[in-house]
Amino acid sequence: HQALTRLAESERGVYCGPLRLLAWEVHDKLCEGLITGHHKPCSLITGQEKIIMAGAGHVSSTIEMVDLRQVIDVGVVDE
Repeated sequence: HQALTRLAESERGVYCGPLRLLAWEVHDKLCEGLITGHHKPCSLITGQEKIIMAGAGHVSSTIEMVDLRQVIDVGVVDE
């Protein structure tokens, strides 16, 4: 929980999960503001889905789909 709070408080961050359902869960929580009470635009990238939100500072993805070239403030690896 603490790691997701730090992610939600950052300007740019990425969540990398082992399962597509976990990536969806974190994506929904960030977009709906369920972690800190503040909505965070968040893109979702898994092996099956790719939802890119314009201007999103956060990405929730499965671990194999993470873009290691992006500059971020907080990265959460859930393994």
